[in-house]
Amino acid sequence: THPTIRMSVNNYRGPGRVRVSLVTKDPPHRAHPHELVGKDCKDGFYEAELCPERNIHSFQNLGIQCVKKRELEAAVAERIRTNNNPFNVPAEQRGGEYDLAAVRLCFQVWVRGPGGLRPLPPVLSQPIYDNRAPSTAELRICRVNRNSGSCRGGDEIFLLCDKVQKVSPHPGHVPMCPHVPTPCPCPCVSPCPHLA
Repeated sequence: THPTIRMSVNNYRGPGRVRVSLVTKDPPHRAHPHELVGKDCKDGFYEAELCPERNIHSFQNLGIQCVKKRELEAAVAERIRTNNNPFNVPAEQRGGEYDLAAVRLCFQVWVRGPGGLRPLPPVLSQPIYDNRAPSTAELRICRVNRNSGSCRGGDEIFLLCDKVQKVSPHPGHVPMCPHVPTPCPCPCVSPCPHLA
């Protein structure tokens, strides 16, 4: 399937212009350093005239080109230079961290009115995740210590996986040992070594 939009603005049928760009997954939706590539793409976004006879427009052969971390600042500067800022995020909020594993498509449409082109509010797609990124990729089991166990249970089986992220679910979180009411300095194991 391809990204597709349908214009339904008070039964408007006429010329228009569409721009598709990449923005960050979370608000404020800043222009993303990754860029769209393909036919009719320039400066990291797609732009084309809308056909007045149809109110549906499909975007075929679009791709997302990822930037490397070392090229991030240059890519953000390019988005600013080309005025690619669909949500008019102030300059002081454009910096900071970028999630390079997730983007959203931002659809902007301008319709022809009595005074020229009139912008419609931007519309966002659902988040698009990079399935090759370690933080979003599915775990792949690369080794198992046993293929079977007792029908009574109680056997330990170890699964070793590739690309496991060493990230705490809550920044600054100290693991709590379920057997002791105070924070445990080590990862909790059963039985708890601190009960001995």
